[in-house]
Amino acid sequence: MWAEKAEKAVVEHTSEVYPALFVAEMSVATIYGLPRIDPTFGGMLLSDKKPRRRKI
Repeated sequence: MWAEKAEKAVVEHTSEVYPALFVAEMSVATIYGLPRIDPTFGGMLLSDKKPRRRKI
């Protein structure tokens, strides 16, 4: 298991993929082909913060 690596990758790849369309959490793993099983709750929580900051 590479939970730490997967969490970091999910947070780093959280982004706007189309104007006003942000991907976060497990959708990031799907779109970018990242490991899907290993990211833990901490990575998901951090991934959610990025789009919220951009929106405000």
